[in-house]
Amino acid sequence: MIPVNRHVLLTPDAESNEEDKSTILLPEDYKQKSKFATGVVLSTSSDCNISLKKGDKIVYDNSLLQEIVIN
Repeated sequence: MIPVNRHVLLTPDAESNEEDKSTILLPEDYKQKSKFATGVVLSTSSDCNISLKKGDKIVYDNSLLQEIVIN
């Protein structure tokens, strides 16, 4: 897959399985996502205006992550 239009292709790091103790009752399958996460760069688009290389580890805003599944 080749990213275009200033996008970055990355692999998110595995999420930690730490459980937070909470006094609010939530469904058991509820998972709270942090605002930021880390990942490893796989590729960047040719018009990307930040200098990243394959293998760089980055911090990104989770709200900007788009997951694409191809069957």
